[in-house]
Amino acid sequence: MGKVVEDLKKKFNQAVGAKIEQKTEERNNEEYKSFIRAEAMKLNNMFEEAIDEYKKVLKLNPHHLEAMRGLGIVYKYSSENEKALEIFKKAINEMPFDKVMYNEAASCCIKLNRAEEAKALLKKAIKLDKEYSEAHFNLALAHEILEENELAFKVYTKLIEIRPSYIPAYNNLGSLHLREGAPKEALKVFKKILKINPEFLKAILGAALSYDKLGEFSLASRYYKKYLEKKPSSDNAVYINERLEDIAMKKSSKSHAKLTLVK
Repeated sequence: MGKVVEDLKKKFNQAVGAKIEQKTEERNNEEYKSFIRAEAMKLNNMFEEAIDEYKKVLKLNPHHLEAMRGLGIVYKYSSENEKALEIFKKAINEMPFDKVMYNEAASCCIKLNRAEEAKALLKKAIKLDKEYSEAHFNLALAHEILEENELAFKVYTKLIEIRPSYIPAYNNLGSLHLREGAPKEALKVFKKILKINPEFLKAILGAALSYDKLGEFSLASRYYKKYLEKKPSSDNAVYINERLEDIAMKKSSKSHAKLTLVK
């Protein structure tokens, strides 16, 4: 009798184990399918649908780091930065040595104008990887928001040493020089960008503004016109056309002044 009971218990436990294994497999299968759907929807800019699928994954597996990352990014793309930040912070708790999560959280803080919080997160990311260029870039942005321009200059310069062809760092450095009233330094930076990429529109416009502020109006006009040729429907077009008219008037008045001196 005892052997029969033992056999029944054994069969019962095997059945329960098989059932649990089946449920786990089904859950994992559904988790995988939802994650793949979410990733595809994210790539196709179907953000609301992607959010729903990522949430399904995290309901099945609250520790799915890639789903957390994906959900945070989709929230960020949807300009829901508070929600994105919350997700990235959860991911950091799960994986405190993931530099990308610190950087993503910091980028949300920057958009939310929480620059001090961003700086703290970015310093942790850089501690994990001293040459993590995206984190250096965001750190410089945080310094700019806080009007710590000297520190921003240092970070941009350091970043250019790390990645000598990283155009966003050059562009922001040149723009910062312009805002600080140093068009000559700005022009040097924009010319470096144009050596790397002669078609980079922001550098063309930056060079035009630099020449303009330096009083080199012929060169400023040339770069303004070059910018308009490449992007005639730009939001800057109205201002540029007005500025070109002003420069033309200055040239015209200067020519007229010279003519009046001729005897």
